[in-house]
Amino acid sequence: MARLAWGVHRRWRSGVSVRRLPPHVSLKQPFDCGDAADDLACLEVCLARLAAETPPLLLEPTGCVAWGTVFGVGIREAPELRALRERLNRELPPVVGGDAAADFDGPGYRFHLTVVASGASPDAYREVLAAHAGTPVPPPFVAVEAALFVYDEPEPGRREYLMYAALPLTGGS
Repeated sequence: MARLAWGVHRRWRSGVSVRRLPPHVSLKQPFDCGDAADDLACLEVCLARLAAETPPLLLEPTGCVAWGTVFGVGIREAPELRALRERLNRELPPVVGGDAAADFDGPGYRFHLTVVASGASPDAYREVLAAHAGTPVPPPFVAVEAALFVYDEPEPGRREYLMYAALPLTGGS
């Protein structure tokens, strides 16, 4: 993912800030968690429960994808993946004491590995996709961890973020 991101950045000046996070398939997009942002213990408990109840998942890359200002590698929809996403959308609101809605929530959400995002125009991302049509994608792989990423926007337009915690998927074993 890093080499692909670097090549896209060098040609289309897309930026590579999203590569600060390890390659991952998001189950939930960033959402405002209000006061929970100051005390992440409630989200850590949620992550621990999810990881303990979820076995490792086989994920299958399908090819390059782009929409808006995102270029990535699509991941084949799997019932287990969709169920985890729906579970988070159900369980998070009471955990964070309110709305946990995020951009792109809903049944149309497409699972993917983001390569680059937000640094160039939508037209540039269409060019990136056309240039990478037929690019080989990674073989199927097994997701063995669930992670919690945290974001902060100390001032408009400046985002700070990192992987806060990761736990092995054990599925009760």
